[in-house]
Amino acid sequence: SAPAEWRTSLSAIAESDGVVIAGGGNLSQSWPAAVFERTAVVRAARRAGRPVAITGQTLGPAFDDRTRELTAALLRDAVFVGLREASSHALALALGAPRDRTVMQFDDATGVSPIEPPWWRDVIGDRDVIAVTLNRLWNAGDPEGSVAFIARQLVDVSRHTGATIVFVPHLGDLQGEPTEDVAMARAVAAAAGGSVPLLVTPLPTPAQAVWIAARAQLVVSTRYHPIVFAIAATTPALFLPQDHYTHVKGCGAMNLAGLGSWTLPVGAAAGGLLTPATLELWARRQEVREHLRGVVPAIETARRRHVDTLLSALAAPMTLSAGEPIAVMAGPVARGTWVEHAYTGGLHIDARSRRFEQQLASAEEYVGALRREVERKDAELVAAQAALADLTKATHEAHAAWQTDRDSLMRHCERLEERASTAEQWAGVLQKEVERKEAELVIAQAALEEAARQRRGEPTVPPDTEPESPGKPPHQS
Repeated sequence: SAPAEWRTSLSAIAESDGVVIAGGGNLSQSWPAAVFERTAVVRAARRAGRPVAITGQTLGPAFDDRTRELTAALLRDAVFVGLREASSHALALALGAPRDRTVMQFDDATGVSPIEPPWWRDVIGDRDVIAVTLNRLWNAGDPEGSVAFIARQLVDVSRHTGATIVFVPHLGDLQGEPTEDVAMARAVAAAAGGSVPLLVTPLPTPAQAVWIAARAQLVVSTRYHPIVFAIAATTPALFLPQDHYTHVKGCGAMNLAGLGSWTLPVGAAAGGLLTPATLELWARRQEVREHLRGVVPAIETARRRHVDTLLSALAAPMTLSAGEPIAVMAGPVARGTWVEHAYTGGLHIDARSRRFEQQLASAEEYVGALRREVERKDAELVAAQAALADLTKATHEAHAAWQTDRDSLMRHCERLEERASTAEQWAGVLQKEVERKEAELVIAQAALEEAARQRRGEPTVPPDTEPESPGKPPHQS
C-alpha cells in the first residue's frame, strides 16, 4: 500500500474535478524530489481521469536526462501550462508542450491583496523606508566579508536618501533560532553598527509582505516574490540575482514589467555596486513608478484572463486556445556606470570565483543527498501508483456492487407492487363472497325458525308478515 502521507492526497485526487499544480519554480534538476512528486500527482490524476493544469512555473533552466524526461511528460499531459518567463515558455515548447495550451503569464502572486501588519506603526511608524530582503547568501563563514560590505553600503544609502533601511525577511523559523532571511538580516544589521540603525521586521505573512512592498519607496531583494509584489504595487525595485536560476526567475519578472535593466548580481552588489545602483533607482523612483502605473492595469487584465482560461481548460480540455500574448511595455533604463560593471565582472572577480568554488563543493554534496532522496521518492512513487490502482479498482467494484444491489432492489419493489395489486383484487372478490354468504345465512336462519314452528304446530308466518302480539284480537277487515 501507499505511504500514509500519500493516502489523503490520492483520495483527494480521485474525488476531485481537476488538479492544479501552482508555482514552486522547482521543475528542474536542482529539485528532483519535487519533479518526482509532481509526476506522481499527474499520473494519479490521469489514472482517475482528472484533468491537470500547471500554472505559475519557472522551468529548469538546467535538467539532467531523468528530470527532463519527467518534466516533458508533465507538460504534455497537462490541459493548460502557464509560464512566468519568456525563457521558460520557449523551453516548455522545446520539451514538447502543446503550443495551443501553453501560455505566458505574470506570477499568480500578483493577485494577493495587501494587509497592514499590526506591528508596523510601532516598529516603523511613518518614515520613508527602503525594504530589503536577502536570503542566506554565505553559509561558510563569509570569508570575503561580504556581509560587512553590504552593511556599509546600506548605511551609505540611508544617509544619502534619508530613508530607513528595513529588512523584510520572507523565509525563516517562527518558533526556533534565526535562520535563512532572518539570520541574514540580523547579521547585516549587526555589521552596520549603531550609527545608522538597520531595522528588521518580524516575519510577515504574504498579504503583509504585499502591503510592505506597496508602502516602501524602493524594494531591494535577492528573492523573487518581493520583486513581484513591488511591481504589482507600482514600487520601484532592484533585483539581485545570485546564480543562473535566480537570474532566470527575477530578471524574467523584471523583463515582463519592462524594467529588465534594474538588476545587479549579488556578488557585484557586495563588491561595491549596491550603493550606486540603489541611489540611481532612488533618484528616478518617480519615473519608474509612473511607468509601473501604466503596467499594473495590464497585469490585472492579464491575470484575470489567465484565471478564466485556466478554469475553462479544466472544464473543457479540448477547447482551449492559448489566447493573446503579453505585450511588454518598455520602461526606464538604468544608465549609471554601475550597469557596465555589473555584468562584465570588473569587480572582485577573484572573490566571486572563490565563492563559486565553495558553492560548487556544497552543490556536489547536495547532489549526493538528492540522489538518495530521489531513490526513496522513486520507491514511494511505485508504491503510490500501486495504491492508486488498488483504490481505483475498489471504487469500480464498489460502484458495480451498488449498481447490482440497486437493480435487485428495483426488481423486488416491482414484484411487491404486483403482489399488492393482486391482493387488492382478491380482497374485492372476497368481500363480495362474504356478502353473498351473509345473505345465505339470513335465509338459512329464517328456514330453521319456520321448521321449528311447524314442529310445534304453530301457524306459518308468511314472508314479510309480523306475528300478532299476545292477547290482541285478530285484525278485522
